[in-house]
Amino acid sequence: MIDQDINRTLYGYEKLFNLFMRLNNENRMPNKFVISGKKGIGKSTFAYHLINYFFSIKEENKYDLKNYSIYEENKSYNLVKNLTHPNFFLIDLDYGKKKIDIEKIRKAINFSNKSSFNNEKKFILIDNIEFLSLSSANALLKIIEEPNDDLVFVIIHNSYYKIMDTIKSRCIYFNINLSRAECIDCFEKISNEKFSSIFNKNFENNYFSVSDYLNLRNIAINEQLNLKDTNYFELIKYFLSFKTKNLSDFSLMIKLIQIYYRQNLLSNFSINKYDELSNLFKKANDAKKFNLNLENLFLEIEKKI
Repeated sequence: MIDQDINRTLYGYEKLFNLFMRLNNENRMPNKFVISGKKGIGKSTFAYHLINYFFSIKEENKYDLKNYSIYEENKSYNLVKNLTHPNFFLIDLDYGKKKIDIEKIRKAINFSNKSSFNNEKKFILIDNIEFLSLSSANALLKIIEEPNDDLVFVIIHNSYYKIMDTIKSRCIYFNINLSRAECIDCFEKISNEKFSSIFNKNFENNYFSVSDYLNLRNIAINEQLNLKDTNYFELIKYFLSFKTKNLSDFSLMIKLIQIYYRQNLLSNFSINKYDELSNLFKKANDAKKFNLNLENLFLEIEKKI
């Protein structure tokens, strides 16, 4: 089963979805493309919706184009969710691993060589492509260069990291940017709650992704925190208290630390403090990039904070 929940209603990607519908109707849909943008803005959700649209065309409870929604009862949706759809293959970073294993690429190559079930499109979804090792990327190039006519590569890229030029140059590239207002709008539609009833202006004036807002909301509910009265420093101490091993939570904590100290440095500038924090953030970014053990970094952050 896939690790993440698939949000069954798509928000903020309606124009891009309609573009793919038009390209498909004109027989011009690309068979290898990259969806690139900041972490947590719904790129993977878009990919699963697009794939469900094609898989469910001839099924009961097919994709709802009017509301950009996947039906929970749809057969293909449940097969994809359980990684048992014959025309779907997922390449993603396994929990606790630093790189995407080359064995996954080998299995993808075998999948690409098999005949399509019912002569329908086959999809290989590559999530977190920035975690491909060099050997995995080179192996992937063998099938991504000239895929079979019925095979489509959908590649999800966190734009914080550089994508390998050899892969990028072979794909159509879609760069996605959601504004703060769009992220807040998506949050309200997904959570069915008013942003202003949960967050104070501090959270509105700094950029957070949709998943950041949802994550903060869930933390507030679970820990009975009032985010309208809670400042960044209190949230940072919360994250430090349980030393999360979840990379999304860790990334959110680092973002809060960066905003907090950026605001404080403006009023109390110090070269030494700036250098100290720059070094700390570099270590944190390396930890995210290479999926490193976070234990020692937490200890260092606690001392600095």
